[in-house]
Amino acid sequence: MRSTLSAILFLALAATATAQQTPPASHFDGNSWWSHVKFLADDSLEGRDTGSEGLRKAQAYAVEQLLKAGLEPFYVDVDDVAAYLEKAKSLGGKMLVSPVEIPTGTFAWMQDPEGNTVGFWKAKK
Repeated sequence: MRSTLSAILFLALAATATAQQTPPASHFDGNSWWSHVKFLADDSLEGRDTGSEGLRKAQAYAVEQLLKAGLEPFYVDVDDVAAYLEKAKSLGGKMLVSPVEIPTGTFAWMQDPEGNTVGFWKAKK
């Protein structure tokens, strides 16, 4: 569990770095799509129940794939990540990564109606 949380933290921090990203694929690749389906449907994710280790692994995988696709959110400090996600959805935004709790706080990603990716962050006190 600790290594998964560390991986999520690393991915969250990597999203804010200015490191060069792999350019997104210019066409649909059925083989890569199927590899995503196989990973997310694998028994090792234990059904991805709410709060489970399997869900955390699936979220970390999704974040990794978003980063590989070139999505780099900027983060906004908020006092309630879930409330800001709801407000964003009510204004036409879409949730990309549901709230993820890591040892130093909670983050989530959303996309605004213009396609910009934004991260919400609440540090633990």
